[in-house]
Amino acid sequence: MLLRQSVGVFGWNDTRMPTIIYVVCWLIAVGIGIGALIVGSRRERFTLVCAAVALLLAGVVISAAVPHKEGFAMQARYLLPPAALLPIYAAEVLRRHVQGTCRDCHTRATRFSSPWSR
Repeated sequence: MLLRQSVGVFGWNDTRMPTIIYVVCWLIAVGIGIGALIVGSRRERFTLVCAAVALLLAGVVISAAVPHKEGFAMQARYLLPPAALLPIYAAEVLRRHVQGTCRDCHTRATRFSSPWSR
């Protein structure tokens, strides 16, 4: 349930998207993470793994504390802000290491994405 909520569950946690949306979102996030672990330096890999472990531990701590005080079960929205940083950091690691392999990719991408670059 937390994996679905981290992508999107709407309403009063009763309105879900099609399953394929969840699968595609998680495949993209995992792909970016694995790519960053492959091309990143030792320090970047260590930082990414430590951030993922810290996020999991925070989830365990929050899930143990929340039901006792508030009466509600753990929801992914409690971890969404730090969880969003993992794929952002992984994408930055990929950008740093893959940017030099395609010299004019950035130029082509900017040309097609920005009307002011023409």
